[in-house]
Amino acid sequence: MTDSPHRDRRPDGGSEVVVEEKSSESTSQAILRGISTLEDTGYSDLEVLYESVGPEPLNELIRHSRRQNCSVSVTFRYEGYNILVTTSGEITITDT
Repeated sequence: MTDSPHRDRRPDGGSEVVVEEKSSESTSQAILRGISTLEDTGYSDLEVLYESVGPEPLNELIRHSRRQNCSVSVTFRYEGYNILVTTSGEITITDT
């Protein structure tokens, strides 16, 4: 896994970035890392995540689904991006 998200250009001109969750971080921390890298800013300069999604419930849902070996995906908007979180540990961030 790499620290930096990788960006792919979509046919419509937008971009899609995939962030891989590290074993040492929660799902919500990986989201913040990805957005702060894209925005070239620190975490403290970002909107509060809980205004878009509950960080702890999201973290617990993903942890629980991994323990139960079931597939779950959650989609929401944050900082002007569409965020897709899956149990695979990949977080897809798409600008619109």
